[in-house]
Amino acid sequence: MAVFPRLDDTGGVTRDTHLKRTAKMLLSQTSKESIKTALAMVIAYGIALSLNWQRPYWAGFAVAFISLDTLGQSLNKGLMRLLGTLLAIIFSLALIGIFPQDRWLFMVTLVGYMGLCTYMMGESRYPYFWFIGGFVAVIIASDAGMNSVNAFETAMMRIEETGLGLLVYILVALFLWPHFSARKFDKSCREITATIHSLYRFRAGMDTEDRSVSEEEDLFKKQVILRYRQFSTMLEAARIDNLEVQEFSKHWQRVHALIEEILHILEYRHDSLLQMKTVSREKLLPDFKGVTSELARRFAAIEKMMAGENSRHQAVTLPLELDQQELAKLSHFQRAAAIVSLDRLQRLESLSRDLFTLVAEIKGFAPIHKQKPKAPFIPIPFSLDVDNLAAALRVMAGLFIGYLAWIYLDIPGGQAIVAFSGALGMALATQPYIKILPVYLLIVTCCFAVALIYIFLMPLLSSFLGLGILLFLVTFSVASIFSKPETAPLRSIVLALFVVITGISNHQQYSFLHVANTVLILTLASTALAIAAYIPFQPGAEQGFRRQLKRYFTSCDYLMAEMEWGKAQQPCFFKQLLHNFHVRQLLLLPGKMEIWIPHLQSPVDTDQNDAAGKLTNTLQALSYRIVELEMVRRELQSGNMLQGLKQQIAEWRLEIQKTLQQMGHAPDTVSFSSFSSSQKTIIARLDKNVEKAIDTPENQRPGIQGAELYYRLLGGYRGVAMALGACAKNAAAINWIVFDPDQS
Repeated sequence: MAVFPRLDDTGGVTRDTHLKRTAKMLLSQTSKESIKTALAMVIAYGIALSLNWQRPYWAGFAVAFISLDTLGQSLNKGLMRLLGTLLAIIFSLALIGIFPQDRWLFMVTLVGYMGLCTYMMGESRYPYFWFIGGFVAVIIASDAGMNSVNAFETAMMRIEETGLGLLVYILVALFLWPHFSARKFDKSCREITATIHSLYRFRAGMDTEDRSVSEEEDLFKKQVILRYRQFSTMLEAARIDNLEVQEFSKHWQRVHALIEEILHILEYRHDSLLQMKTVSREKLLPDFKGVTSELARRFAAIEKMMAGENSRHQAVTLPLELDQQELAKLSHFQRAAAIVSLDRLQRLESLSRDLFTLVAEIKGFAPIHKQKPKAPFIPIPFSLDVDNLAAALRVMAGLFIGYLAWIYLDIPGGQAIVAFSGALGMALATQPYIKILPVYLLIVTCCFAVALIYIFLMPLLSSFLGLGILLFLVTFSVASIFSKPETAPLRSIVLALFVVITGISNHQQYSFLHVANTVLILTLASTALAIAAYIPFQPGAEQGFRRQLKRYFTSCDYLMAEMEWGKAQQPCFFKQLLHNFHVRQLLLLPGKMEIWIPHLQSPVDTDQNDAAGKLTNTLQALSYRIVELEMVRRELQSGNMLQGLKQQIAEWRLEIQKTLQQMGHAPDTVSFSSFSSSQKTIIARLDKNVEKAIDTPENQRPGIQGAELYYRLLGGYRGVAMALGACAKNAAAINWIVFDPDQS
């Protein structure tokens, strides 16, 4: 049988067509991206060497660090790298001009600037901009010393070669197998809307499968986190290389905010009428099945429109009002739960309607209307972040120790200790769970491998043709081995070490001492960072998780204490700052604690990570309950309106605070059964006295819609108590001995 089909004139497959198809099958997407990176590396070096630039490897740096999956992602990262370099040049030149003769003020100012950049890495939407703005300033300042002429030449050389590497890679990626973000972005849009639709059906009880509820919870949680992150990443990339996304940039920004809030409601605040089992939902909410079915059809229509199909569905405002006669038959706490749950269901209905309208406008299925951006339901206030501040202090300490080593250790090229301390410190700042020893061993291993090429292979090369082939093969191999997104940092580190150690230039020199000196400098920089890792907290995943857990419950206790009747409702400026600080911790710490979980060591029980994951999930739910309770409490400005319940609600709050304090200091001592029993007793006692308190003349004044506001308050306290009980239950499943610093 012939290998290739016979050439004919009847529309059959030709030999050329078969060859093209075979080549397409042989070249996977990984191979294509690796070829583009390798080719860009060779061209960047070729141009820099032909122009006789002193440090052509800086152009190689740019290629190594901006090569990503799609053109939009590479453009976005390249732009951040270029802007960050400009910021670093401005600061470093100003620093050298202000402190030309005072090395200590020079270094203190530089260390402070690095701390600011590190802090902003955790605060900003563009952490890479601040990363480049920080460590490039250290490179320019340390390399030029305090000589303004050298500093200016170094700065101009840096911006030129960074721009060259960026331009070369973008042109190669644009003309050779261009991979725009449109397809991946469309896929991520379909996946995130499909996840919302599936999660809603699960919460509404529409999907019945053989899997257990806990298995479904874990499945949806992983899908939500993964697909939301993919959607956010691809949206940023699509804003760069997709004209349609650029045209509807504000619409997509609003879509992103709506999706985030809808997922939060379905994931953490889903105890609405959809899941009320103690009362008849159909009687309490007229046409309950019609409402839930309409929401399901709405989410299905959004999913369909994201795929480019017109659903012909119309999103109208749904009538969501409780039947007052059925509501009167319930106990007071059942009424409170129903009213609070209805608020969340109304919020979900409003958000889904807005999302439907925006998607229809973006996809061209509805006329465009000007929409005012709405603030998120629970905004994260601006305040000091302890973890970002700790990361900044670690980087500052490591950089200063490196600076002392440069001054007092007479090592050739000692300024590189400062540069490596700053670069590695900032790279590890937002990932405190990474230990410095494995990173150091990886770096030394890479140095050894590159040294073999540098010492034994490169001296044999006599032309750029041979050098270009070597650059291509090395870059292609590294890019292929570390092709997955999660290994991108390793790819950048290996390529960076390759271009630094080889030090390719027109006046090439080869010396074993160069390699040994580089390893020594990296060892000293790693030692400085290892010492700085203990500033200001002890390193370790267990210690970090336990420390953040304690801070979380401290913030919970503070915010609950603020709800005491009689406290000033208009706090002073300082107290408002303190309030914002604790609200921020409340909303962000559960997500930060999740980062530690994969790195926890559980020698006793292999299920500890799963138990810790369930705990952080319930902590996030508790955060929203407390913030929602605070919002309701703010509406009740006067404690006189609840004179009949004031004392009992205060006792309830103090009981919750006591448990919060206990959870923060010793979570293993909290008994879920005891807490549940005490809450049932409090609720039963309150339920008997609610009628008398609500029926007083003070509570029937104009402006109060019946007793609805008081039911929201009681429902808020009940929600906090239930969420705290879930936290205590999940905490009981964790072996807290491994979190003890003395035994870990």
